[in-house]
Amino acid sequence: MFRKLKDALREKILSVNPENYVGVQFWREKIYYSLSLTLVILGLIAYIPSVVVSVRNNLWDVVVIDTLVYIFILLLFFLKKSSYSFRVYGLLLVVFLLGVSLLVFLGPVGAGWVWLFAFPVFASILKGFRSAVFCIVINSLVLSLLGYLIYSNNLNGFLITKYNLESWTIVSVNFICLNGLVSIPIAVLLKALEVTLEEEKKIKALLKEEQRILNIRNNDLNKTNKDLDNFVYTASHDLRSPISNVEGLLNVLSHEIEGLNNKEVNELVRLMKVSIDKFKNTIQSLTEVSKVQRSEPDEYYEEINVREVFEDVRFNLSNLIHQYQPLITVDFREDKIRLSKKDFASILHNLLSNAIKYNDPKRPCEVYISTEETDGFFILSVSDNGLGMRPDFKEKIFKMFKRLHDHVEGTGIGLYIIKRIVENHGGSIEVESELGKGSVFKIFLKS
Repeated sequence: MFRKLKDALREKILSVNPENYVGVQFWREKIYYSLSLTLVILGLIAYIPSVVVSVRNNLWDVVVIDTLVYIFILLLFFLKKSSYSFRVYGLLLVVFLLGVSLLVFLGPVGAGWVWLFAFPVFASILKGFRSAVFCIVINSLVLSLLGYLIYSNNLNGFLITKYNLESWTIVSVNFICLNGLVSIPIAVLLKALEVTLEEEKKIKALLKEEQRILNIRNNDLNKTNKDLDNFVYTASHDLRSPISNVEGLLNVLSHEIEGLNNKEVNELVRLMKVSIDKFKNTIQSLTEVSKVQRSEPDEYYEEINVREVFEDVRFNLSNLIHQYQPLITVDFREDKIRLSKKDFASILHNLLSNAIKYNDPKRPCEVYISTEETDGFFILSVSDNGLGMRPDFKEKIFKMFKRLHDHVEGTGIGLYIIKRIVENHGGSIEVESELGKGSVFKIFLKS
């Protein structure tokens, strides 16, 4: 039973539901509930000895006041359906009347000053600046009235008459000053907090709206990109048949004019074949790009042997290696990785072929390939002593169809494909290069 009561109180006072949170007012209601609960619990503890002492001293007025106040506090606590303002003003009225009554009946030996001091403090917390000032004014008027009644001897028989007019004036003035020094800053602080929370609420609403618009635009952009990918994929496949037909017709034409020995015609046919080959390479590149953009890498993860993939790539590049005779050095300190074998082979193939093709003719071609694992990343590094590049070209080289050198055959999509593959696998790529000295490409993949 007590655990259920404790859980209920904790839920009511300490729990915060973001959906019901409406700024300072939310916390004011929490504070009101905690104050009223404290008054119910501690008030009972104070009520019993107060009544006992008052009965023994025949202070029946105090007994009646304490009883009525405690009953009213209980009513305010259990009237949950009443408006917040009604409950707060009721609580403030109880505190005020209790303070005045105790001050009149008990004078300096009672807690009247404490309750009157709490009157504007509670108002500043529960209602705000205007209510705090109003309560301070009420306290000033009541203390002034009591001072007049003391001076005119109209309160004979009450313990408040232990004050004379001079002492009463000094105590009252200091009390009001201290009351204002505490209550008003609290009200100002809460007002500033309320303004801040309202601004925060507006900013959050604005950010939420901006996020909604951004999501819509992002969805539209994703749809557009998907449509473009589908177009590239479809176009690259649909163009294969016409270009194959043109190539076939050109071969037939070459065979028919083979005996003409017309150098100009033969040269034109040769140029047409070169153009068709370039066109076929472009179509093949578009197909590779569309495959990379449409792929789901997580479906093809497997543990692969880096050295075996390297040997396959070197075999596939045997013609290029035979042409340039590069010195290829490998250092596979980490020779296992979970990845798509096709994707890793594509990365290594493009980096190695670029390192060989873009060599510096002034010196022998040297390529160094290494792997290692550091901080949870598998790092593939390919360095060369080739042509290198200017620092401002480092980002441009990863754009589709971007080429820095025209003296070597290529489509300009190799590095673009590498970047897409690496990013699809949650990795990154870095490049260090110096013009005339060479380049270093580092691939970071989650191990």
